[in-house]
Amino acid sequence: MSKLNIVDEDGCLTDESTHAILEHTEVLECACPQHLLKVVKAIRDFQEYETGCIIRYPKDEKIHSWLLEQSKKLEKLATETIVDLMKQENIIDDQLYFCTPPKFNS
Repeated sequence: MSKLNIVDEDGCLTDESTHAILEHTEVLECACPQHLLKVVKAIRDFQEYETGCIIRYPKDEKIHSWLLEQSKKLEKLATETIVDLMKQENIIDDQLYFCTPPKFNS
C-alpha cells in the first residue's frame, strides 16, 4: 500500500485515513484503534454543534468559540494518540506506511 497522508496540515486525521485505518484494523483482535476513531468522530460532531451554537447564539459567541478551539486541541491529541498507537502496534511504520496485518490462529 502506498504511503497514506494520515494527518492534515492542522494535525488532524484526514477522512481518507480514517476509512483506511478502519479497514486495516478490522482484522485485529484489539479494537482500540476503532474506539479511538469513535472518540474523534464524537469530537468532530461536537465541533459541528459548537459551530451551530455560534450562529444561533451570537451573544454567547465568545464561550462557544472557546469551546470550539478547545475541541480542536482535543482532536489533535486524539489524532496523535491514534498515530502513536498504530506505530507501537506495528500497524504503521515510522514513515506512515501500513504494515502487513498480523495473522491470527483460528
